[in-house]
Amino acid sequence: MDARRRTVYCMASLLLVFAAAAPTSAAPPGLSQGYPPIGLYGGSDVHTGDLSDWRLASAQSESAAADAVGAAACDSCLCGDCCCKPWHVVTGVEATFLHPQVQDTPLYHLTPIGLEITSRLASLDDYYAAPRVWLGWQHQSGHGVRARYWDFEASAWNYDAFLVPLAPEFFDIGSYNATNKLEAYTIDLEYTRRFCFQRWQMLGSIGARHAKLDRAEMLNSLTTDLISGPTPLGVTSQIISERQMSGTGLTLGLEAIRPLNHWNLNLFCSGRGSALWGDNRSTNLSTMYIAPAGLGPGAISTANVLLLDDQDTMYILEFQVGVEWRCPLKCICAEMFIRAAFEYQYWDVEEVSGDYLTQVVLDVDPINFGETRDLRAQFTGLAFAIGIAW
Repeated sequence: MDARRRTVYCMASLLLVFAAAAPTSAAPPGLSQGYPPIGLYGGSDVHTGDLSDWRLASAQSESAAADAVGAAACDSCLCGDCCCKPWHVVTGVEATFLHPQVQDTPLYHLTPIGLEITSRLASLDDYYAAPRVWLGWQHQSGHGVRARYWDFEASAWNYDAFLVPLAPEFFDIGSYNATNKLEAYTIDLEYTRRFCFQRWQMLGSIGARHAKLDRAEMLNSLTTDLISGPTPLGVTSQIISERQMSGTGLTLGLEAIRPLNHWNLNLFCSGRGSALWGDNRSTNLSTMYIAPAGLGPGAISTANVLLLDDQDTMYILEFQVGVEWRCPLKCICAEMFIRAAFEYQYWDVEEVSGDYLTQVVLDVDPINFGETRDLRAQFTGLAFAIGIAW
């Protein structure tokens, strides 16, 4: 059984388990209005209340229990019956600050006098801001829909010039610049289901995801060789490597909140797994221009291109754990939360690899070398979110 078929079977099995388990442990109406699963306008009483009363009521007539709980919810709302509407809008924005770690695929240029220049000189070694937003509708029965979007962009650039002493009053000169870019985004459209598990308020989700991961590197260099051979040389080289995977597939998520019973604080954690199928491309280009004695008739240019294109699978795993503070906004019939969490993401694309080399033999032997490997990335950092449901 190939990897794609195994993934589909696993997703289908998880969906069946989720569909079978969620209705039996659904949260009581009125206790799960809004987002996240703590009820709108319920305050800390909802957090610490004993759910045994709800379990007893659920054994009675479902309509009678819904009316009783709904009336209690309306009594706790100071702005009339606006909190008792069946549908609530849920929305939020999150700022993630993540450090990327990407599969290392350096580009190399060997100068005519044997110096090695590499694209590692421009590395993504910082934390980069990436926004996440969501918008959805949540029914008081626990069913809902939600759309989410996350976008990450990072880039680094480095430049240097150097002189290499060859003899008194003679120098070889050179310069280089290296660029490194990483882009990723996800778009989700999900069905959500809210339910209870002991003291945990849960939100399960299943839906479709479209995502893209793009890594681009470039190395430019200009060097001269004045006295190492009978003919002075000028060498200009460029190496470009871009690996890109975009695909669409399934995503499964589970969020959990547990009240801490102090200052309206809650423990928050979430996990998500996605399997996407799409086009995996690798585009690599190496060019070199050598001009003996300036721009004379002996100028030589050469190029090498490596193109890889295949239909592959991309896997994405995401985790968050942190704390949130919740505040009812009774005057506008809404509930707000503020959250801080640690976030980790892992992106993995099936293997597509190769290498390419550009070499010119003249008085000296400059070389370009590049290699493309698996497209794999990790993101680690912090996430700060604010959201509201009304």
